[in-house]
Amino acid sequence: LVRWLAGDYEAVIFEQRGEPVAYALFRPDEGGVYLRQFFVARAQRRRGIGREAMRIFRERCVLAGASLSLEVLTHNERALAFWRALGMREHAIGFRAP
Repeated sequence: LVRWLAGDYEAVIFEQRGEPVAYALFRPDEGGVYLRQFFVARAQRRRGIGREAMRIFRERCVLAGASLSLEVLTHNERALAFWRALGMREHAIGFRAP
């Protein structure tokens, strides 16, 4: 995480009762924010922490009217479902040769 912060990225750590439960790694992007990593501790998943962390993140780190973009691997069905549940929509599909 420290190496990312040496560049253009910023980090936000989300805590609950003084304990870290999630983090977001992001940078400004054209017209908004690019979310490089979002992680919720495994023991804290499925409790609404990710949804609340994203609400706070968008409220405090993404200016009103600005876009939020991120990438999700196509086989990560839980992540796809999470972002879709938050109202995110696909806008590109990338390809990679084996």
